[in-house]
Amino acid sequence: GTGLSLNAGVINLGGEVFTGSRTVATVAGAVGSTSLGEQANGALLNQVAPDDKATVSTTGGATQLSNGCEWICLGTTKVTNLNARSSNGLPRAGTSGSPIRAEIPNNPTRDGFRFDNDSTGTRLKFDTSKPMVSLDTGSSGSMRGVANCDITNVAIPTQQSYLAGTGFLNSTAGASPSVRACATAQSNTLRLFPTSFAPNGVVQVELRRVEADCSVSLSGSTRTRTARGEFEATVRYFNGSSYVTAANVGHSNSTDPLAGVNLAVTVNPAGTLTLGDYISSWRSLTSSGMTRTTTARAAEVSIPSVVSIITQPTREGILSGLGIYQQDPSSAISLNVGTVSCAAGDFR
Repeated sequence: GTGLSLNAGVINLGGEVFTGSRTVATVAGAVGSTSLGEQANGALLNQVAPDDKATVSTTGGATQLSNGCEWICLGTTKVTNLNARSSNGLPRAGTSGSPIRAEIPNNPTRDGFRFDNDSTGTRLKFDTSKPMVSLDTGSSGSMRGVANCDITNVAIPTQQSYLAGTGFLNSTAGASPSVRACATAQSNTLRLFPTSFAPNGVVQVELRRVEADCSVSLSGSTRTRTARGEFEATVRYFNGSSYVTAANVGHSNSTDPLAGVNLAVTVNPAGTLTLGDYISSWRSLTSSGMTRTTTARAAEVSIPSVVSIITQPTREGILSGLGIYQQDPSSAISLNVGTVSCAAGDFR
């Protein structure tokens, strides 16, 4: 079948110093694509410096693949504060106080994005009028503000949104030179598997924050390298009457709390369907799952995915399918939430 992919809140920043300097910045509110090459782009900006570029922002309206919302469609997305600079041989993009943002803002159409994969069959009670994966935009956006690579505890009205990725790249010269790169991400509740008994999804994931902060600085003869990674998320499932917490995920966890969840627990009021009917496997990141490395002149952080879920196939009753329910194995969904990384090096 046709492979589908959707990425939201994407920021790629790169800076290089050689005889001069060069900064490359690509920012996308959301991008949906198929394995056949078709693509739907939300707000999208790209800058390459030199020369220094003026700060720009853009808003993307509703867009979709050629079959409308049958597979992937996007609502309102935004990119703000993009400015790539390389003056004085120093690569920079955004600032610590006003980072570059890729977001699904307040009052989006189509929940910001909708992802579906043609579920069939009646056993799993899917509500086929709703997308298989969507963002909960039923309440006002509550994304917290970002300042100096920290997601604050208080929402900033001008930064409220339902999903946001931010980042900046900075470098300084002089007696105390430094290089710093930062990336953050956060989202409201992601809903997976809307059904007749759980219209807001059998499974929900809320990414409260993920941060990657890399820096190298020199003071006198002392060089300081910092590689900081932090994250928090909550995973919930419907137990037949209400949502219960499956796991509180955090960077201090030494073990994966999702590993201890019984997938045989029932999720519908009749007690005939289990969590394992929808989830094939899932995991959450632990403290040892992050990569944080420092060398004499560089620092790097990689947070591969805070929560990863592989679903059971969602198409059933397929004549060429597998198992007693004739499942189509190609209809399983792979969901990865909260992937960020940063790298900073000073080789002057």
